[in-house]
Amino acid sequence: MSLLATKIGLFLAFACLVAGTPLAFKELIDYRQIVTDEGKAAAIRIEPERKRKSRKRSPFSDRYRYIANYEFADEYGVTWQGHQDIDRDLYAVLTDSVPDTKVRISYARHDPSKNAIDLNAMRKSSAIPVIVVVVLWAFAVALYFASHRARREDARWVRRALDVDHSISAPPPVQLAPPKFGRWRRSPGRQI
Repeated sequence: MSLLATKIGLFLAFACLVAGTPLAFKELIDYRQIVTDEGKAAAIRIEPERKRKSRKRSPFSDRYRYIANYEFADEYGVTWQGHQDIDRDLYAVLTDSVPDTKVRISYARHDPSKNAIDLNAMRKSSAIPVIVVVVLWAFAVALYFASHRARREDARWVRRALDVDHSISAPPPVQLAPPKFGRWRRSPGRQI
């Protein structure tokens, strides 16, 4: 693989990471707003739905995706609609329950379009992308510092190689010896 292809691949991976970070944190921010605003309302209508995800059976996940479509009225009487992925247990409760059962919808009072029927499912589904993004950022920073350190080490080796080559190709510098002065004799001077 050429150096250009490697740099393009790293650039694309970094661009995807930068673009994916706000998307990962959006649902977590929505969850935080719903919890802090504490708006609660009774559901007017709930339609649980089951969709098939894949044809293959997996011991680690369910073949179906469970969704709740619902309507509720906020504190001002305005009707809002929402939908959320739910777990299998809540789906079973919603399909088997009596139509008069009261189900509470949590929503953000300043923006009721941010709502949830199951806050635990919303917290779990928002935590996974955030954890993945944080781990990827940590990996990217570690990779940057490792490559920076490798570049410094390479530069040090090149400097050492140049110093060695310089000492082999050029003769050593000539040092001039200090002039040899013999012993100084005292000449008989004038005596007064």
